[in-house]
Amino acid sequence: TKLVFERKIMQYYKINAKLKKINNFTFIGIRIPVLLTKNVEHNFISEIKYSISKNRKIKLAYPDCLYNSFCYDKDVFMIFKKIIFNKANFSKIYNIATNNPVSLRELFGKISVRDFQIIKYDKPPKLIDFFNIQKDLQVKLSSTEKAFTSYFKY
Repeated sequence: TKLVFERKIMQYYKINAKLKKINNFTFIGIRIPVLLTKNVEHNFISEIKYSISKNRKIKLAYPDCLYNSFCYDKDVFMIFKKIIFNKANFSKIYNIATNNPVSLRELFGKISVRDFQIIKYDKPPKLIDFFNIQKDLQVKLSSTEKAFTSYFKY
């Protein structure tokens, strides 16, 4: 899994840094949640978008919980551009998410979808902490509402 892989990289980095076996070895891990981009498929938002296009009833779990587990394609491009052009010389693992969490009910209301079926799901959504990437790379990620509504305009 991704967490096992991340742990192994961190262990490798820490062990070799202590032994001075590596010079200038850096890595940056980027955790990307639900990617919102033009032709994306197989995430829950793209499947809801498809259901809307076929006039099917939308199913949502925890519609009133705050949500920011999106990642806007323009933000990903901006982050990678910043890392590459600034030649980042540190090792970290970052989460990417959107700013200003909003409930799914409110988000779907922005695109005029107010009728949906509430379903049960084991775990409520968790807000993603993305503070470090904004601070370290000096970027401002898109708002949840902007990323969501822009995706539905594609």
